[in-house]
Amino acid sequence: MMSPESPPGGTQEEEDDGWSSGEFSNSDEDTKKDSHNKYSSPEPNYLQKFQSIGDYNAVDSTEVSLREGDMIQVLRTGSTGWWYARHMVTNQEGWVPSTFLQPALKAHSHLFIAF
Repeated sequence: MMSPESPPGGTQEEEDDGWSSGEFSNSDEDTKKDSHNKYSSPEPNYLQKFQSIGDYNAVDSTEVSLREGDMIQVLRTGSTGWWYARHMVTNQEGWVPSTFLQPALKAHSHLFIAF
């Protein structure tokens, strides 16, 4: 599994580290633009929950490490494939690679029982 480019610098509070409003978005309109391409990475809604599909070891203090199955909550998206998120167990906040995540509902789809 490949990681996207390096995460954007800084944390959510550091708005002067090269971020502009055009580099991230949480709007439904931006989500709809990519919905026609079923192969694109799913764009999250604000506070949407995702599950890790693999292990990821943080490289620096601005990132959050993930283990397969970990749940995160997306706080914002970056333009290079990294999402600023909160780990649902540790409450740690930082950048995570979107390529290691899938929407939480899809992660549990194998639990449906046929009658």
